[in-house]
Amino acid sequence: MAFILILGCVNAPTIVSEISVVPIQTPLTAKAGDSISLRFKVSGEGEPFLILENSLGTSVIPGIREKDELLFTLPTQFTQKSGFCTWNLVHNNKLVDSGKINISSLQHPGQMETYLGPRSIYAGSTDYTMLVNVPTDSYDNPVMDGTPVQIKSQVLSNKESFETTTKDLISWKRLYPVEKSGRMLVTANAGGSSTKELSVDIFPSQATGFDLYSRRNHEYADGNQIIIFETSVIKDMYGNTISDGTLVTFQITNAHGSKLKTNGTTINGIATARMLHPEVAENWKIEAYVTGFAKSDAILINFKPAIQNYDLSISENDRTILVGPILSFLDQLNPDGIAVEIKIADDKNKEFVVKRNMSVNGFTEFTLSREEFIAGEYMIEVTVAGITKKQILQLHE
Repeated sequence: MAFILILGCVNAPTIVSEISVVPIQTPLTAKAGDSISLRFKVSGEGEPFLILENSLGTSVIPGIREKDELLFTLPTQFTQKSGFCTWNLVHNNKLVDSGKINISSLQHPGQMETYLGPRSIYAGSTDYTMLVNVPTDSYDNPVMDGTPVQIKSQVLSNKESFETTTKDLISWKRLYPVEKSGRMLVTANAGGSSTKELSVDIFPSQATGFDLYSRRNHEYADGNQIIIFETSVIKDMYGNTISDGTLVTFQITNAHGSKLKTNGTTINGIATARMLHPEVAENWKIEAYVTGFAKSDAILINFKPAIQNYDLSISENDRTILVGPILSFLDQLNPDGIAVEIKIADDKNKEFVVKRNMSVNGFTEFTLSREEFIAGEYMIEVTVAGITKKQILQLHE
C-alpha cells in the first residue's frame, strides 16, 4: 500500500501557470537617450521577464506588474547606444513575445575623434597625410551618414578649406603639402564640435645634384695634415635646403683603384668631412653622394711627395739599422708617425721577415737579435713614403 502511494506521488503532473500577453506599447524606433518602455496586457498568474540584447551585450530585467498591466523600462546602457536593441519576453522558459527597436544617434555631433598621419611628409605633390574624423553624438554614437565635416589647413600663409561628409561612420581627406618646407596646421569642425589644432611637419623633398670643394694647407703627402671636403648647399627640386642631419658619403678612389670612404652630416644644407693626407704621392678622385638620391661631380686632387730623401746607417755591431733623419718638403723633420718598413732577405734572396716602425723626431731604428738572425749575409730593403733603399748587411756573431 505504501508503494502505491509513493508511485502516485512520483507520477503526479507538474502544474504550470499559463498566461496570456497582449502588447500595448512596443516602439520600433527611438532616439539615443530617449526613455524607452515596453508595456503589455497580461492575464493569468506569474510575471514574465525581459531579455535585452544589443552590441554591448545581454541583460535580463524584471518588469513591474500592476493588475493586468506589465511595464518594462529599459536601462540607460541600452537606450543610449545606437543600433538595434532586441528584446524577448520569456515566461517559464517559453518565449511569449519578441521584437527589436532601432535606436538612431542624435543628429548633431557632440564630440569628434580625429586621427592625422603620418605626422611628417615631404614637400611636393606626391606625398600626403590623411585626416580621419569620427563625429559622435553626446552618447558616443557615430552620427548618421552624410553629416558634413569642415576641414581647414594652413601652410605658411596658404590657407585652404574643404568639406567632407561622413560615410560608414567616418569622414576622411587627403591633405597634400605645398612645395615649401614648413609646418601644416589642420583643424576640423562638425556641427559646432571642433578638434584641437593638429600639425604635420613638411620636410624638404629628395636632394638634387650639388657641388664639391676641398681645402688643405698644402699639397704634400706628409701623412699628417688634414684635407677638408665640403659640399655646396644641398637643396631639393623645389629649392628647399635639405634637412639637418642628412648623411653624405664622400668616396675617394686613389691611383690604384682602391677606395676610401668618410661621412659627414648636413648643417644648414652643407656637409663636411675630413681625411688625413696620404703618406706617398697620390692622385685622388673624390665624389660625394646622398645615398639613393643625388651625387656631386667628381673632383681630382694631386698630392706631391713630401719626403725626398732620408739616410740609412748601420751600427758598428751590424745589429742596429738607423733610418733618418727623415726630412719633409721644407727640409724640416717629418712629423712623428710616418710609417717605416724594412724587409730582410737571406743570401738566397728569400724574404725572411718584415718589420714596421713609426718615426719619432724624424728617426726610427730596427734591432736584429742574434736569436732571430744568425751570422750571415742579408739583403735589407727599407721603404719610407714610397721611397725604397736597398743595402747588403753582413751580420757577425
